[in-house]
Amino acid sequence: GAGVLVDPGARRMWFSQMIEFYPSREIPLPKSHPLLAQILRVLQANVGIVVRFEGHVNSACGLDCDGSKFCDSAMCSKVPGGAMGLSTARAEAVK
Repeated sequence: GAGVLVDPGARRMWFSQMIEFYPSREIPLPKSHPLLAQILRVLQANVGIVVRFEGHVNSACGLDCDGSKFCDSAMCSKVPGGAMGLSTARAEAVK
């Protein structure tokens, strides 16, 4: 199941699993909803914690792909901003 560990003194939190998304989309998969709900509860109970969400994608072209140049990756051609755009969109989606 979903789990979140928190150290309020250090203002840090750890997740028991990754937040997963639909392929080439910024929408979390339903199986990630319990984890997202748990994260929300922890943040509401520990208002001093600051969270930095990072979005990572499995891109053949790497994170330097920002959609400004041609890319052979099917994912990059579907997503505005390429791999970097998708990473940013995923991080923003869970804020």
